[in-house]
Amino acid sequence: MPPRPQTILFGRLNIGYATDEEKNAFIYRSLSANQLIELHSHGYGLFDISNYSREGRSFVCGQLVKYRDTRTEVVDETSHTLREDKVPENVIAKSDFCLDYATGVIAYRVISNRLTSSLFRQAFSELILEANDRLFTYAVVESIQTEITVIQALDQLETITEIWYEVHPTNPSSREPFAQLDAQLRKIRARTYQQFAQNPEGLDKQGIVGDDIRNGLFMAADGYGEGYVKGIKEGILQTIRTGESPLQAIITPWDGQEQFLEKVQPLILEQLQRMRQ
Repeated sequence: MPPRPQTILFGRLNIGYATDEEKNAFIYRSLSANQLIELHSHGYGLFDISNYSREGRSFVCGQLVKYRDTRTEVVDETSHTLREDKVPENVIAKSDFCLDYATGVIAYRVISNRLTSSLFRQAFSELILEANDRLFTYAVVESIQTEITVIQALDQLETITEIWYEVHPTNPSSREPFAQLDAQLRKIRARTYQQFAQNPEGLDKQGIVGDDIRNGLFMAADGYGEGYVKGIKEGILQTIRTGESPLQAIITPWDGQEQFLEKVQPLILEQLQRMRQ
């Protein structure tokens, strides 16, 4: 039986911190801090964190592990009492990941029903925050979207009744078509920026083309926020959200971190090329 292909998703680590520490050093120290957290009655930790250099780019790779931390009552024969004891942790899921230091783009494996995209991104971000005692630190892994759904919705919906997005300045750099909007956010030192447009009878679709609304949706779909488009197609009211169409790839199984990086590096570089277009 041939090996089962694995699903890889892509996200972007956006961080902020108040020290003079170099970014790569901050990320590596945070990931390798041996921090453990509990989320939704399960334990999470980062393991086997290693730096790699390939084709002039620097990466950090490792595993995010989800485990069950259980306790049970046991008999203490010496004192003839009952006491609570910790049972060895059982690993539930392990997700390999590799992160490109320069851009924050991260490729990671998801395990359906065990370690979903939202759980990975939440746990990864929380582990960085805890490693820095949550002091003057911002960390979030946002999903990179295919762009197809929410952007093409502007053309495919017969009537657009509502558009909303919230974005934040890019880290470290932006690309067209939202470079101008990103520059405006940086100029006014905005941490977040929202736009909302609504007309139950229908917005002017031609006016949206080239507008900041369209550029903001591109920005949100590229991992710098979230947004949605609501409208009517063939008489049915539809809502298309950025978070519902994550960018993904299917790859064959790997053996160890270096082989995983070998497989995902071209995919990461492909995304970087797409971002420059």
